[in-house]
Amino acid sequence: LHGQVEYQQSLAQQQVSTILLVIEVLTERGKGVVPGKMFEHLGARRPTLALVPDKGEAHRLLDRVAGGKAFDPRAGITGIEEALATWYQEWSRTGTVAFEGDEGAISQMTRQAGARHLAGFLDTVTAGNGYKGALSV
Repeated sequence: LHGQVEYQQSLAQQQVSTILLVIEVLTERGKGVVPGKMFEHLGARRPTLALVPDKGEAHRLLDRVAGGKAFDPRAGITGIEEALATWYQEWSRTGTVAFEGDEGAISQMTRQAGARHLAGFLDTVTAGNGYKGALSV
């Protein structure tokens, strides 16, 4: 265990870690949340074990980009045990656990890609309304 570390140091540590962990509140409200940490983990290109609400946004995201394994621990721990055992066996054989994420999907999740998407959306909205650069009330 480590005390508090600088943000850049935490990102560097994620990149050299074998497996990363994300935990989200296991409630209905938690279903709509994708922890920001999950995006850091995808950026680090390391497998993530996510303990999140079943069929929630975090679960769907991780499945869609193949960035690790997501489980709702309220459904039991068998799946978690199996995922950890599989990763441990791979680590025992190779000294690492491969990241199998979808690079195309992950590359669309950067702040820059989000800003481009938002700018395109705003361009579409303003072009459709004849926006000329001035606000009128």
